[in-house]
Amino acid sequence: MPLLTDLSPASLALAVRENLNEINRNLRHSAATESHEAGGLFVWRTHVEHAWYNGVICTGSPGVDAAEASRAAVEYFKAHGVAKFTWWPDPRRMSAEWSPHLLPLGFVFDRRTPGMAMDLAELPDAVSALLEIHRVLDPDSLRVWCDTFTEGYGAPASWSAPLFELYTGLHGHGRPLSAYIGYRDGKPVAASSLFLGAGVAGIYDVATLPSARGRGFGSAMTLAPLLEARMLGYRVGILQASPKGVPVYERLGFRTVCAAEHFLWQADGE
Repeated sequence: MPLLTDLSPASLALAVRENLNEINRNLRHSAATESHEAGGLFVWRTHVEHAWYNGVICTGSPGVDAAEASRAAVEYFKAHGVAKFTWWPDPRRMSAEWSPHLLPLGFVFDRRTPGMAMDLAELPDAVSALLEIHRVLDPDSLRVWCDTFTEGYGAPASWSAPLFELYTGLHGHGRPLSAYIGYRDGKPVAASSLFLGAGVAGIYDVATLPSARGRGFGSAMTLAPLLEARMLGYRVGILQASPKGVPVYERLGFRTVCAAEHFLWQADGE
């Protein structure tokens, strides 16, 4: 796909959503992912217990069988013990088209996650010298990345092993997904990922260990991958931010251009 050069708000908003869909589709290349596609729905399942690691991506508006397909997806995830998953509507269409089919099944519409974008020409040219940043290129560094991301994200330690299984084989030169570890005094303290897709450079998985926060390491872990993407010719960087992350990314030059609209399903009692 050609690199995006259209910096209009509508173009950037679409790129945020399409890059997110592409990184999720990329998980089908993992031996630890089960996926199938039919009737305009791409369904994938992993062993990571987070709603954004399991879900459905739509390519189009609801068809005549939308209610049946929606119920089938819920039953599929239930049968495999998945407590939460995400339904991503087609980014080129109105999310509300799916509401009559999904809300009766217990889905909740969520648009709380800001989608942000920036012109990479506006990036600062230097990364903090306080952090030494390395790309993940082998199984040993991937294990370090999984442990660092899990702790920095505040997830249970039990996530590390399924993350390692999921991402084994997905990183490396020439692949769209790259992962990075930030070291301070020889110890891993931060993590991030870069996904090149939909013509833009997407930042994901930015996490810093609690003991290392407040020193600008999250900004450095965002900046370094984007500088690499700019050297490859990418013009646009995108990400989805937490509420606390918005001001951090705004200082780097990102601006909110959309919401990452999706429907969330979770089992009763979760």
